[in-house]
Amino acid sequence: MKNDLKQSIISALRGLGLIKVIDQSLYFYSKKKNKSINSRFKSQNPDIKLPPDYMMYESFQLNYSSYYFDSIESAKELLNKVENFKSFQKGGGAPFWIGDADPVDLFVISHPS
Repeated sequence: MKNDLKQSIISALRGLGLIKVIDQSLYFYSKKKNKSINSRFKSQNPDIKLPPDYMMYESFQLNYSSYYFDSIESAKELLNKVENFKSFQKGGGAPFWIGDADPVDLFVISHPS
């Protein structure tokens, strides 16, 4: 029932042409709310590459530290799930990573012969 109400509200806002305005407002609110945390993260980790803010906001949240460290955990879980099917080695083979911002060192999938 809660999802039905949420969908109805979203549909009404979309019909009125307000969904983009609300989305942008929530984005800027999130950006402002996390500004000091994100500035601290950037100054402590200048070499870490992150995706653009809006892309991060749409897919996760706008907290760099949470995004980065939670991504490490997610990448480790993913590697644990697929390592039974492929062998992982550093060097040689096809690189396995999730975009430039991936926190995991370059792991390589070597196809079994």
